[in-house]
Amino acid sequence: MSDEQHFATDRPVTVVAIPQGTPSPVTPFPPPPAIDSPRGRAVRLRRPDSVASMIGQWPVPHVMVYYRELKIAWGREAIAQMTKQDFMPWLFVSFVWMPPEPGVPFDNAHYDCSPFARNAALFATFYHTVGKDDCGPVMLGSLGWSEMIQNVARIELVYNEA
Repeated sequence: MSDEQHFATDRPVTVVAIPQGTPSPVTPFPPPPAIDSPRGRAVRLRRPDSVASMIGQWPVPHVMVYYRELKIAWGREAIAQMTKQDFMPWLFVSFVWMPPEPGVPFDNAHYDCSPFARNAALFATFYHTVGKDDCGPVMLGSLGWSEMIQNVARIELVYNEA
């Protein structure tokens, strides 16, 4: 096998930068080139198969939640214990809501009357998939919320204020 060969895949690939000195049980072949990092040390990109093997077990205790350029990790069990109807106001307060005046506490009416309540949508990327239909971002419904959250690696909040 030469360094120029490329491997095609139907699934999206996430590349994670890991410092070169980190031990890995899986050595990628062929080794990817070293790149300069912002801190001045050379790092080597590794294939996702070596990253997955370093996780050890699934599910991990967190779910990554994305909204525009913001990224936050929240506890998987905490999200699973909420319903989707409870999680959406949590996202509204966390990412969108601004008090109309200083010192005004949040009230559910702020969420219920907002365009966010009508227009925001959640998309999930599942860890274990069974076919092409559940690969990539899939819109999340409320039925079976706690079961789905156990298999979610990433949630994307989609909301356009306009």
